[in-house]
Amino acid sequence: MYTKLAWDADYRRRITYIDGIPLYVAEYLGTFPRATEAHGNATKLTREYVQTRPAVLEADVDDIKATKDKLRKVYERQHLDSYDDGLRNMKQVTNAAKQVCDGLQTKSSGNLADEMQSLLTRMSSEGQDFVQGVNCLLRKSPSVVLFTQEQIDDIRMFCCGGAPTNLRCPSRRPHL
Repeated sequence: MYTKLAWDADYRRRITYIDGIPLYVAEYLGTFPRATEAHGNATKLTREYVQTRPAVLEADVDDIKATKDKLRKVYERQHLDSYDDGLRNMKQVTNAAKQVCDGLQTKSSGNLADEMQSLLTRMSSEGQDFVQGVNCLLRKSPSVVLFTQEQIDDIRMFCCGGAPTNLRCPSRRPHL
């Protein structure tokens, strides 16, 4: 069975695959039409869609990190340097800037189960001593106990004058 090209029914393709053999055979009938058109989602461009090379996108990200220029200026500089091989539109620069900003921030999964799992993982790892406890009770919000030994030593020193005392239950509202 041959499949037809959407904008030219005379150009057809058939792919043959045999089980157990990691190769396939592609057969083409007809000639590929030279007059190409933009894909169906294109709203502004009339030329055919060609994927931007990854090196161009990486150069865009590097340019945004290095110069701290306005996005329009970055786009114009990249666009003038290589018109045929460069960025298609401002949206690519905006996406690259968002990628740079997202890389600087820590991401939250937005899922409570994943957050609880990451807390439990931090609590059980050797190098982490900030997460001291995680409490999950039926029909109650989860609570997390967070402190380091240095913080406890500071409280002892400033509140108790450095005398060895037992610190019991600190207030829920910190009053330092």
